[in-house]
Amino acid sequence: MIAEMTPGNAMNALIHRMRRYLATLLGGAAPADRVLVDLLKSEPHRFQNLSTLEALRLAHAHAGGAEQPLGLKDPLRRALMEAPFNRRAAFILTHLEGLDAAEAGWVLGMPGTVASRQAQAALEQMKATLFPGSLLAVVVDHDTLNARRVCRSLELISVETRRVPSPLDITDEDACRPVLLITEAIDINGDSRGPETACSAGTAGQPVLCITDAGRFEAFRRHVPKARLLAKPFGALALRECVMDMMSAAEASARLH
Repeated sequence: MIAEMTPGNAMNALIHRMRRYLATLLGGAAPADRVLVDLLKSEPHRFQNLSTLEALRLAHAHAGGAEQPLGLKDPLRRALMEAPFNRRAAFILTHLEGLDAAEAGWVLGMPGTVASRQAQAALEQMKATLFPGSLLAVVVDHDTLNARRVCRSLELISVETRRVPSPLDITDEDACRPVLLITEAIDINGDSRGPETACSAGTAGQPVLCITDAGRFEAFRRHVPKARLLAKPFGALALRECVMDMMSAAEASARLH
């Protein structure tokens, strides 16, 4: 229905961006669609020549009174929805939609410094809900540039990172905390031993994220069927979403056992 009401590729792309933001903010596609349909019916002229930031601001302004779903099963989405509305919005805009603090502040009608603090507060609240212990990502990767990108991206969401040459170097202290193994396909000698490395990590029970070329996915799947796969080159936002999803799933599994 939404696509039918918004002709033109540019307009459709804009509506898609608004819908994605609203669905994350409101906890699902259904409330997002209700907000957008109401907007399109009542104020269709507002969609002419909008920039991305203007579109997000318009979507946000009409989202405050929307009914939100109850009983969300996904731990990460549930933790996000527990954050106050503006905190949640600031987190989504800066960490998931890729805006800087000033842009997020403009969308939300507040100074960029305030938006940054709101986003950080939401992150800390989510961490306290999902991970009562401290977070650690152990990065097993001999590709120095790739490892640095991974570490920088995760540190922005307050995940401690540490690089080790092998999963066998994980300490007992590390094993007591939520641990994420991130492994690459090429070892220090240039050999493709990534799947075997991932296999040893998966056997030890840690959640495993394999970052490699898409053509190598099948090799990893054979060794670690439950591993998450992320293709190179990867975006920082995609990595953060993947890591947070994996960690929330690991924490939920730990609580069940």
